Amino acid sequence: MDQNGNDPTTWIVMIIRLPSEPSRHRVAVWRELRRAGAVQLGQGSWALPGAPAFTDAVAKIVELVGHNAGEVLAMRSTALDLATASRVRAMYDDARTAEWDEFASECGKCLDELAREIRT
Repeated sequence: MDQNGNDPTTWIVMIIRLPSEPSRHRVAVWRELRRAGAVQLGQGSWALPGAPAFTDAVAKIVELVGHNAGEVLAMRSTALDLATASRVRAMYDDARTAEWDEFASECGKCLDELAREIRT
């Protein structure tokens, strides 16, 4: 357990199936998964930490999939071995690092633009 009482080895795994058309439904669900911070485990399968902070995001995703004629299975899961647990955690951590790197890059571009504006 972490300092907030959450079990860091528990994940919410979602297996999602959506019709291929119209593609906007698939894109809407994908965006919501990304917004929630989910990592893709494989085709149609996603994971989020099992912490209570993610409960609302999972409910929103389940609802969105249902509204778009799709199916979702959402389960709490733990890895069967340490190697799998480490791999899922690394995938999640790598995704967060990539998001922060992108954010920092965009901040740098913004600061460069502000510096140009100040000079002119």
